[in-house]
Amino acid sequence: MNNGQQQIEYLKKRLTDLQRYINREFDMILDEIKLLEKKEEVHGSKIVTNKSLVVQDTWKDIPEVLTPKDVQRILKVGLNQAYNLVKSNQFHHITIGRKILIPKQSFINWLEGREGKE
Repeated sequence: MNNGQQQIEYLKKRLTDLQRYINREFDMILDEIKLLEKKEEVHGSKIVTNKSLVVQDTWKDIPEVLTPKDVQRILKVGLNQAYNLVKSNQFHHITIGRKILIPKQSFINWLEGREGKE
């Protein structure tokens, strides 16, 4: 296994760990909401919550077209690792001269494990 493949495997493991952490946090928050709802019901108050708390707006503040610098910031990796990840062709990207552009949805799909390269 060459160095690039090792880096890719390392990044994949980090993403998996990060996804597990986020899922645990999400479950804990939902549990806290359920407890609060039960307490409010016991006290006769009605608490209004959104039952579909799936975080769909998580990506709303991210530009529609990403750069390797954006990937670096999102994944909290070094810039070289971000460029290596982009060049690994695991998600769709466009090169215009020296500029690399990544469609946001392609990156999100890859990050969330929904599909490989579009």
